[in-house]
Amino acid sequence: MDTSVGKATLGRVTTVLVPFLMFCYLVSFIDRVNVGFAALQMNRDIGISPSVFGLGSGLFFLSYFLFEVLAAKAADVGLEFATGS
Repeated sequence: MDTSVGKATLGRVTTVLVPFLMFCYLVSFIDRVNVGFAALQMNRDIGISPSVFGLGSGLFFLSYFLFEVLAAKAADVGLEFATGS
């Protein structure tokens, strides 16, 4: 690969991808903050303690992460199977 083409590609990907990833990180942070604010009133309304809510939230995010990784791996294996490579 030509070095100038590689640098141009890396520069283009960086200028497009990095701002998008920063935006995604911001949305994720806001989502977690909203869950925390919702817990303030929701815990009292449904009659659970903050530790039970924290355990439930932690289990949800852990399972979400695990299944996200497994789904990505399954998609990768499926793509390899479909293309035969």
